[in-house]
Amino acid sequence: MVRSRLALVAIAALCSSFSTAINVLLPNTPPTNSQPLSPVLLSLSIEQDRWPDWSGVLARNEFTHTALLALADLTGQPPKIRVGGDSEDLTSWSPTVSLNEDEFPPPSTITPYPEATKDTVGDDFYALSRFLPRGTHMTWGVNFAADNATNAVNMAKAIVRAFQSTAVKTSGVVLDLIEVGNEADVYLFNGLRSSDWTVEEYVLEWISVAGPVVENVGIHGNSGPVSLQGAAFIGANNFTPSEIFKLGILDSTPGKAISV
Repeated sequence: MVRSRLALVAIAALCSSFSTAINVLLPNTPPTNSQPLSPVLLSLSIEQDRWPDWSGVLARNEFTHTALLALADLTGQPPKIRVGGDSEDLTSWSPTVSLNEDEFPPPSTITPYPEATKDTVGDDFYALSRFLPRGTHMTWGVNFAADNATNAVNMAKAIVRAFQSTAVKTSGVVLDLIEVGNEADVYLFNGLRSSDWTVEEYVLEWISVAGPVVENVGIHGNSGPVSLQGAAFIGANNFTPSEIFKLGILDSTPGKAISV
């Protein structure tokens, strides 16, 4: 405890050397025009290749579970969890893999935990969702970069199967969204598409992959228990929500399933 207090004093002293004190008046009651913050204002995104490390495999990861419960105690609700990131577009589903098989480049001092170059998963991979705190709402990503509708459908079906299983249902963890592809505008820079790939081509390809996904997992529109998360971009090269809306993505069958 003494060491912690000394650390806090040291941090405060360091901060004071770089800043000027500002007096802030906090009212005892909220102003009439104030708005409540969302209890899931702070939510988390986890790379798909490291998902079992965070969730736990044979039992829940107690560090993860305790940290998420601590947030839930503060806000009244567990943070939402999205499993995806770059590695969602390097993932394939296989009927012969139970959990996951990863291929990682060697670690270095600069990158001690490198991203997988390939991630093959099975049904048990998605069922690890049961180890999150009760009441957690999730988004799961499927591979769009491979431009392989069959693989995307297999991933989505495995996700839905997991959340229909007794173990996940009993856990109280809920699937809200499926994301078809992560930050597709970065494909131009990481070799997943040619450097002249356009947002117009993206829309056509996305419809061709996301269409079979919604059809095969039974997503009808954007008001059901599960819908699609769209436009996961960083905003490069005209890849923006407004641009793909102009190109008519929301008029397509999978586009009508976008709720976020």
